[in-house]
Amino acid sequence: MGNSKSKKVQREPDKFFERERWKEQRREEKKKKNLNPQNKRTAVKNPPINPSVALLPPSQGAMPRPSPSQNHSYDDEALDRMRYQLNNDCDAFLLNNILLSVQFFENYER
Repeated sequence: MGNSKSKKVQREPDKFFERERWKEQRREEKKKKNLNPQNKRTAVKNPPINPSVALLPPSQGAMPRPSPSQNHSYDDEALDRMRYQLNNDCDAFLLNNILLSVQFFENYER
């Protein structure tokens, strides 16, 4: 009555239980690793700030002033970025400028 060949073929055992066993082993390894006190990170504990010192204004001599070569304005930085984009990706540069001009034109009032 049925197909006699199907009984002769050995089917591969299902891997589901093997995967579940492997996952359970991984979970147990993680639990053991997390329970080990040497693997825990410790927080840095700073002493509390004295309220009288916190209310004082900062002293003028505490912060060094940057040298003039390091003192760049935002405009200089923006110009440098625009030059870089114009040299390396001129299509994006043109698209950005067109979009900005359209936005400013819409907001322009006399």
